[in-house]
Amino acid sequence: MRNIKIIALVFVCVLMVSFIYLNSKNDINKKIRIIMTGPSKERIANFVYLYKNRLFHDDRFVFTWIYPEDEDVTKSEKYIKEINENFIELKKIPCSVNEFSVFKENKCTPFFKDLFDDSSAAIFNGGSDIPPSLYGQELFPQTKPKNKMRNFFNISFIYHIFQSSENGEPGFIEERKNFPLLGICLGMQQLNVALGGTLIQDIPSLVYKDQQVKKVNIHRQLTKKKHAVKNPIIISDSIFEKNNLSGKKIVLHNHHQAIENLGTNLKATAFSADGKIIEAIRHDLYPNVIGVQFHPEYRSIWKKNGITKKNDQEFHKNFWQIFKKILPEN
Repeated sequence: MRNIKIIALVFVCVLMVSFIYLNSKNDINKKIRIIMTGPSKERIANFVYLYKNRLFHDDRFVFTWIYPEDEDVTKSEKYIKEINENFIELKKIPCSVNEFSVFKENKCTPFFKDLFDDSSAAIFNGGSDIPPSLYGQELFPQTKPKNKMRNFFNISFIYHIFQSSENGEPGFIEERKNFPLLGICLGMQQLNVALGGTLIQDIPSLVYKDQQVKKVNIHRQLTKKKHAVKNPIIISDSIFEKNNLSGKKIVLHNHHQAIENLGTNLKATAFSADGKIIEAIRHDLYPNVIGVQFHPEYRSIWKKNGITKKNDQEFHKNFWQIFKKILPEN
């Protein structure tokens, strides 16, 4: 009888050790899935660079680049196939959003919910101008909304994250209030518009009052290729203050539009050096929802003619380390 008890005890111990081992192994192998928008070859390449150079890296990262059914991603598909990396994937969402269904439940609603539930974070990237009808303005001559369907799709996704109906009921994020969401350049503007904010449609002519916009290299080189330019910004965001990264920094800009009126529960946390342009925002209720007007992801930052001062390079390195720290699996 005693031997049976000993065997049973050993058997239970083996089961417990196996259970603990399997759970720890699952934790190690659990993926940190980051939803990404705007899957152009260039944008994907920027994050490949960040990952491979360990600027924004974790072996568990999977960057899932999403796009609506009516978007052509042939070049991106070819690029991803060429690099053959298991941390990058494209995902077609079998639905689309039109101008009149952005701010309401639509055919993409269940897919948005699944994407949110299956992800650890979301990064909304750059792109072309938002159709001004979405924030109650007429089209300005310099506004070029080239990819309307992508903007409708992305803004509707953000809208659903924060609001589940036209009656103002809380959206998906109410279930995960610390969900990390980062908007970069257009992504920050999409976040603002999704929450009821408006945009300045052209910085040179509307803010700096220079109608000869080709002579004004403010926030973007206004050449045919529209290269990024270096500009100083003043950061007061508490998350950077805690890490001794606030104050004046040199960053890369590539935009001609900016936030005008802030959306619901958004606050400005950085400005251009002259105080005229909002450079970063944060959500008052959800602390891990942030937006930046500059481009911390550009791989040109680290090139010979990129950001050269050590202090400014450290800011960009730490930007991604700070964002990594707020990911839920860390």
